[in-house]
Amino acid sequence: MGAPGDAGHLQMKRVERRRVERIRRVALMIGLSFALGALIDTALTWRLHEFDLGASETAAATEALPVRTDAGSNRTRPSYVGRVLLGSPADHG
Repeated sequence: MGAPGDAGHLQMKRVERRRVERIRRVALMIGLSFALGALIDTALTWRLHEFDLGASETAAATEALPVRTDAGSNRTRPSYVGRVLLGSPADHG
C-alpha cells in the first residue's frame, strides 16, 4: 500500500468516508430489494400461469362431456348429515 496521497486513492476525511459508505450501503439495499422483488414477481406470475393453464384444460374437458338431464327420473337427491352421505351408492348414481 502506498501513502494516502497516491494518485489511486481519493483523499477524504473520516466523516466523508462514512457518508460515502452509508450512501453505498443504501444504494446496495435498494438494488437488492429491486432484484428480489423482480424475482418474486416472475415466480408468482409463472405460478399463476401454471394454474391458469390447468383451469382452462379442466374447463375444456368439462365442456366436452355430454350433459345428462334426468328431469323425468324418479331418483331422489342424496341426504347429507354433516359430511356423511347416507344411502347406498346405487341411490345416488
